Amino acid sequence: MVYVGVSGSPATLTVTIVGDESWTGFFTMPSGVTRLEPGTYGAGLNWHGGYGAPACSTVTGSFTIDRVSYDGTLITAVDGSFEQHCDAAAAALHGTIHWRADDSTRPPGPAYPPPYNIWRPPSGALPGNGNFLYLESDSGDVVGQGRTYLFTPANATMDLVGAGGEISMIVGDWTGVFWKMNSIPQFTRGYYGELRSPERYNPTKGALRLSGPAGSCGLLTGWFLIEGIAFINNSLVALDLRFEQRCNGAGPALHGVIHWTVP
Repeated sequence: MVYVGVSGSPATLTVTIVGDESWTGFFTMPSGVTRLEPGTYGAGLNWHGGYGAPACSTVTGSFTIDRVSYDGTLITAVDGSFEQHCDAAAAALHGTIHWRADDSTRPPGPAYPPPYNIWRPPSGALPGNGNFLYLESDSGDVVGQGRTYLFTPANATMDLVGAGGEISMIVGDWTGVFWKMNSIPQFTRGYYGELRSPERYNPTKGALRLSGPAGSCGLLTGWFLIEGIAFINNSLVALDLRFEQRCNGAGPALHGVIHWTVP
């Protein structure tokens, strides 16, 4: 799933795609044309983006508006296509756009029940009561350094804050952030999968990042599972969560469990 947004003045159409990759397109009417109308136009486009993709120095091509509708000056629907050549190359990028402001499709929320085969801590590894953060790092994991950790109020400060779409954690020298998907108003129980780091996250899925004294990942993938959560007046007061994080999307993992209630 991706977020697709359309905006701009009547004479300029801006298309924004935010998902596992991000793209932005600008389509501008020729001088003297005051608003987007059906037709084919030989200039005024620039489609670019994709994580890590270089931008064109010069752009040539054309775009076609097949249909467009308005509510006053606001575009409410558009259908079109384009062809773009980067730096006078013969190869082209082609695209088709179909957008409706009243499309009520929304990404799914967290999955429940979660996948049956995801990581869980070994029997007997967790305290029987009280707040804690348990971390289990595979050999070769750069964040956890291949060690196992157990933090409780007896050996570390513990602070969690949940506000808006983010849960922030500070436990001793460790920090963590967990972001929800944009399809739900508040975190709820369930499995949040196919996640990336906040810098390159897909808003229809969410994000996470755990960092410790040894540092943090650059790019990462992972998941988290909220097994229990409670709010009072939109403030987080209790959380049971486990997670997996892999630096650069593969290889050794850092796993963890958080159990926390307001002291």
